[in-house]
Formats: sequence, C-alpha cells, structure tokens
Amino acid sequence: MVKIIFVPCEFDEEIFLDENSIKSLKEKKINSLFIFSSVQFNTKNIEKQLENIGIKIKKTKAKRTLKKGQILGCDCYSDSFSEDIFNSSSDILYIGDGLFHPFSLLLAQKENFRKNIFVFNPLKKSLTILTIKDIQNIISKLKRNLRIFLNAKKIGIISSTKYGQNYLESCFSLKKEIEKKGKEVFVFVCDFVDLKELENFSFIDCWINTACPRIGLDDILSTEKPLINLKDALNIYKILDS
Repeated sequence: MVKIIFVPCEFDEEIFLDENSIKSLKEKKINSLFIFSSVQFNTKNIEKQLENIGIKIKKTKAKRTLKKGQILGCDCYSDSFSEDIFNSSSDILYIGDGLFHPFSLLLAQKENFRKNIFVFNPLKKSLTILTIKDIQNIISKLKRNLRIFLNAKKIGIISSTKYGQNYLESCFSLKKEIEKKGKEVFVFVCDFVDLKELENFSFIDCWINTACPRIGLDDILSTEKPLINLKDALNIYKILDS
C-alpha cells in the first residue's frame, strides 16, 4: 500500500477581525462562541479580540480532525463532534474563506435546526450569517430522495476505494439488510465518484453513497438520480418528520 502523508498548508499572514465585524458581534450581544476554522487559518488573534470584548471562547474537537477548532467538510452530522454544540447556549463562528466548511455546520442540523452560523472571511474582512434557508434546497431534495428510496425495488450502493472513504465491508452488510426487505441490491466499487456515470445504470431506482457524505448532500442538486447517504438511510424517518 502506498504511504500517505497529510501536510497542513497554513495561511502565512496573521488574521484579525475588522471593526465592522466586531461592532456587529457586539450588537448581537453574544456571550460565548464555539470557534471553528479550516486547517489553513490560525485563529489565535481573533480569539484574543473576542475575549477583549467579553465573549467567551469555546473549542471542541470534530472526531475526524487533529485538533480542537478544526473542521472538515465531512463533519456534517450532529454527532461529528466530541460534544453537543448545537444544543449548547453558545453561538458558532467559522473563520475562513469559502462556504464549503461552514455549510457542514448547517447540514449537521438538518434534522433539528437550532443555530445560525456566523462566518468571518479573513480575506474579504466580512462577517455573514448562514441560516437554514441556505440549505433548504438540499434538505428538500434529500427528503424527496429518501421517499424514493422507501419505494425503490433496485438499490445501488456506491463504495469508494479512497483512503478514509472505504467502507466496503459495511456495504455488503447493508446489502444483506436491504435484501431482507425484498429489494435487489448491487454494490459498485470505484475510486472517483462521478455522478454522471450513474446515468449508465438506468435499472437502479435509488443510490446509497458510502463515500464522502457531502456527495449525498450538496451533490444531489446536480443529479436527477435519487442519491442518499448511508447514515441518512439509517435515520430516514427522523429526517422525513423534521
């Protein structure tokens, strides 16, 4: 097996909150914040700024990360973190450019939305707020796909060979469980998951993704083929009832 080494690439400038962002946080009378960022950004200066205006800083560890405060795009379920950040009284601030990572904090609440997400972009010096409206199209499509899954006769399970995304044994265990319900199940193994390739298997009524969970969330907007994540399939009724 090829040895894989992950090397963090850090942003080489110090980052600070701008005056408008500090003013906005003050006006919202925030008492405490869970701080998250991608691995590129060192947030120590911003944490000091927030503490200086009376905001308590909290950090928790996402289960798949190396350190507290770091977040991955795949941390998109409520149990992705070492503590229940969404039922806490603290607000949540993500520091970084782009929306892929903070969207995971929205998607983690799709079953029971409780918190908007503050996002500070250190490159643009701007503070924005993400709400459930920002993922409403994903939630709607997911619920539609889950309903199709319930009635589907032929299921395709996608298994990736990529490091950290390979759950082939779980795929075959899932296959046996679904077959008990009288459905036909086919396991498809690949490296790169190309959603366009799903169109080549028209006999499949619904697909279950076991690779990166963002494939079964964000990417369902770009394909008509019904696609859901393994974890959502196991939690189907709670999502549909939300």
